[in-house]
Amino acid sequence: METVISFLQTYGRPHQITFDRDPRWVGSVSGRDFPSPLRRLLLCLGITPSVCPPHRPDKHAYVERYHRTYGQECLQLHRPSTLQEVREVTEAFLKHYNEERPHQGRTCGNVPPRVAFPTLPPLPALAIRGLIQMPG
Repeated sequence: METVISFLQTYGRPHQITFDRDPRWVGSVSGRDFPSPLRRLLLCLGITPSVCPPHRPDKHAYVERYHRTYGQECLQLHRPSTLQEVREVTEAFLKHYNEERPHQGRTCGNVPPRVAFPTLPPLPALAIRGLIQMPG
């Protein structure tokens, strides 16, 4: 949860976050009877949790494509063996992926995303004071 909150504080509060049906993210099968802490947090922050339907990778194709690229071009290439190594190779990969690696998607026009879109519209700031008391 700390990582999610840190991410939202850094990048802002999106209208919606989409994730797969992993019980850690969803909670109960429907997500309504026993929602996960993540779903409850998102709802409290005014973010709509959107859960991909089962057996429909086409509903989250961008995420699936990113994970395939991350696996093939980062993890399988560098084979990190510690959490610190994973963090280091991931940070380097994200820089390469966003700033150097050409993307074939229509919106990017075969240039890296940060070249195609050097500035993105800002998201609303996350105001969590009083809602959540973080330890430490």
